[in-house]
Amino acid sequence: MKGNYRITDKECLKILYIINKILTEEEIPYAIVGGMGIQAILASKRLEHLLRTSGDIDLAIDAELSDITRAFNNISLNYPELKVRHDYRRQHVLINNLGIDYVTNPDKLKEMENIFKKAIKEAEEIKVRNISVKIESPEYLIAAKLTGKKLRETDKEDILNLLRSGIQINHGLIYRFAKNYTTRINWYNEIKELVEKKEI
Repeated sequence: MKGNYRITDKECLKILYIINKILTEEEIPYAIVGGMGIQAILASKRLEHLLRTSGDIDLAIDAELSDITRAFNNISLNYPELKVRHDYRRQHVLINNLGIDYVTNPDKLKEMENIFKKAIKEAEEIKVRNISVKIESPEYLIAAKLTGKKLRETDKEDILNLLRSGIQINHGLIYRFAKNYTTRINWYNEIKELVEKKEI
């Protein structure tokens, strides 16, 4: 069921714990990306009022499909209480009602393809309610949203809330990746300035 989970919900935390545990045990490098990556940062800072709901977790994974399949099969074996459905052709896993989409091919990432492995290697381990998760850096998370196929309202909300969180952000790195998206960079600069002036 899409859109029903906050990252701090008990079931979402359990699934995040299991994903991190299995992928780490299998020595599969990964990072949480997309909206859930941003929610993880906000939750780690206890900024509950900035959290939103989501129906999926996006992962960047640097591994062969056979290794990824084995890892998700191990979730089924080790956690029989969970219903795990893996569609490897779509690179999609459904654990109970929470969807997991993973990317293994950097060619799909437009401006970000050259730093795919680097972003995963540099993923930071943070704590969400004592659950360890690995996330892309804030700069990569924002740049990926600015260079995506569409800049949706939820993307704008995520970027705004990350700026409002007060964490350190290297804006120059974001400009470098999104330099070909002038309209979106202009929007980003506008809201960044409003946040800095505490007008939003």
